[in-house]
This record gives sequence, structure tokens and C-alpha cells, in this order.
Amino acid sequence: MTSQYWVIENEGQKLGPLTNHALALWGIQGLVYPRDILFRNNNRILAGRLQSLQPFIRNNGHLQRAKLWAIGGGKGGVGKSFCSAALGMALAAKGIKTVIVDFDFFGPNQREIFKLSYKYPSFWKAVTTSLPLSKAARATAFKNLWVIPGSTSLEQSRHVSLYNKVKLVQALRSLNVDVVLMDMGPETESDTLDYFITADNNILVTQDEPTALQSTISFAKSVFKRKIDTAVKSLGRNDDEVGLDLNKKQPLLRHTITYLEAKGLPADNMIRRALTSMNMTVVLNRMSKVEQAHPGRLLSKYFKDLMGIDIPVMGGIKEDDGVKEAMKTQNIARLINPVTPAFDDITAIAEKLHKKSQIIPVDLSTVTRMDTEKNMKNAHICGQWCSAWDDCNFQHAGEICPVRNMN
Repeated sequence: MTSQYWVIENEGQKLGPLTNHALALWGIQGLVYPRDILFRNNNRILAGRLQSLQPFIRNNGHLQRAKLWAIGGGKGGVGKSFCSAALGMALAAKGIKTVIVDFDFFGPNQREIFKLSYKYPSFWKAVTTSLPLSKAARATAFKNLWVIPGSTSLEQSRHVSLYNKVKLVQALRSLNVDVVLMDMGPETESDTLDYFITADNNILVTQDEPTALQSTISFAKSVFKRKIDTAVKSLGRNDDEVGLDLNKKQPLLRHTITYLEAKGLPADNMIRRALTSMNMTVVLNRMSKVEQAHPGRLLSKYFKDLMGIDIPVMGGIKEDDGVKEAMKTQNIARLINPVTPAFDDITAIAEKLHKKSQIIPVDLSTVTRMDTEKNMKNAHICGQWCSAWDDCNFQHAGEICPVRNMN
């Protein structure tokens, strides 16, 4: 009898069995490595050579395809749409063919930012018909830059089948451009996270204020949870509806190890897969003192201490009246004529992101040996003396601050 199940092997460790559906989910979430060996029916193949996986598999440079950059962060109003538009302009100015795809299902606005007509269809119209996705791309006033509008129907964009998700990502990868910028909305539902997760570069846009930083942390945890829960469910070990509990007092990875080992799953292997594919970087928007970038250092320390990965700060974007004017008047060209300080910052960030490696080393030994109590000896304590007290939604006077300590 012919088996429809796959087994993944890497460095002597095996994971499976996985159905075709489960393998597709693992692929779209970056949980399959190019050097993984896939077994089925006594046949074996390198995952990087399986054509159906190539649009999703972690790319180490062996695939010629459009690069996907997802711009997210989990909180509205921090400037994700502005950063997406400005990054597109900065890349295009360097001769890099770029298309911006509006993935904000609550309020797509790239069409308005670039003053595009409404006669062009959204990407869902292209995906659900035989229309090539390139037909939905609208040329902007900037050479090498196009925009694909988002859907104005929230229900049309949510709870999309895996088949249509696969079709959309394949279509994005097939566009005749160098970079696809995915302007994500504030949603953290699993349907939305999958699009963010599948990108080559996962860019977290945030600001120097407590709620924005806390949302960035929560968003990153949600991405990690989505990957782990997908893997557990596809291996037939999902015996509860909640899955990984992000509210545990225990440090995240320590709790995840306990959770996976209780289900008889190889914790190190699965956590490494999840973390290595979290190719995240931080961009700090509307910074009054970019050279200090103190919140970015706190975020980096949090992710290193509690998740075992380096999430670098690509840079900060100065608070700039030129940006406010450009967005208010829907005249995005105001950023470059004359060139504003914020656009100079965006250009430097775009260059760094374009050169960025797509593989993150993971060292779980730093997590298992971590002494949380020792790390908290010099912790910031919440109180009215804090400069952010009046604007903070996490006021717990006398307790350890969950934002400034990234705990």
C-alpha cells in the first residue's frame, strides 16, 4: 500500500509522520530546512529540491526568487504603512525592483498613500481567479516601485484556506521583482501570522513607548506559539485547544521545553526549527534620539535572554515633521523632495536589510542555564517616578516593570 505520509530527517533525528497538508504548513512557516531529507514510500529527496516546497523553504541563497519582507509588529499606529512605503521608495531608488502588497486587512491604505485609482483589483481577486498577480500591480510615480492593493473586505481576507495561502505565496514569489514588501496590519490571528511568518525578512516596527514595546514582545511570542502549535498539532499531539501557554510565569523557552517533552516530542529540534526561522529585526520609528536607541537594546536583550536568538536593531527613524506632512497630505514624494532626515534613516535601514543574512544561529544552552532571578536583581520597578507613567497601560506600582525589563 502506498503511504501518503512524510518523515523528515536531519542529523539523525526524525520527525513525522506528516501528511501532505501538514508538510505544506511546515513549509509555509519556515519549519523545513533546505538540507532536510524527506522520506515517503522508501523514496528520499532533499527538501530544497522538492518543487512544491521551494516557495516557502528557508532560503540560504540557493533559490532565485523574489524576496519577501514582512513589516509587522502587532500594534496599530506605530508607522508600519509609512515604513513599508518609505522602504519601497528607498529600495527602488537603488535600482531594486520592489512591489508593496497591502496586507492590512483592517485598513489597507497603500492605495491612498501613493494616490492610486480604484480600478485595479486586490490581490485576493487575482488569487481566487485565473488573473496573474502581476495584473493587480499598479505602477507608482517612482521608477522600480509598484503597489498591489489590499482587499477592502475583511471577511474575504480572513480564514483563507491553506490552498489559497499557498497560491498567494507562490504568486508573490513568482513576481518579476527583487523584493516584495508585505505591509501587515495589527492582527495577531493565526491566519494573518502565517503571511508574516513565511517571509524571508520579518521586520518589527515599534516606537519608544510602553504599549508599543509590549505589543512587539507579544507579537513575537505569538509568532513563536503559532510555529510550535502547528508542529505539535500536525504530529498528532494536540490534545488541548489552547496549545502553548504564553501566560506562564516560567520563561518562554523553558516552558516550551517542558510542554514538548511532556508530549514525547524532541524539544531541542523543534525549538531550533521555530527560532531559526524567526528571522526578525527591529526598526524604531519616530525616535527623538536615534543615536541612543535604548528601547531597541532592551528588546534585543529580552529576545536573547528569554528566546535564545539575536534580533538586531536595524536602526531608528527620527521624529520628522516632513513625515507628518507627507502622510497628512498624502504626498509621499514630500519625503525626497527635498530629502528629509527620516528618509535618510530609512535608506540606511533598507541597505542593511538588503544585505542581511537569512539564517540565524540558535544556542539553546543559554536558555537552559539562565538564572532569571539573578538577571532581575537590578530590575526597574514600576512607579509614578517613571517618565512613561501617565501614558502607560501597565501600571503596577512596586512591581517589576514588564516593559523596561522586557520580562
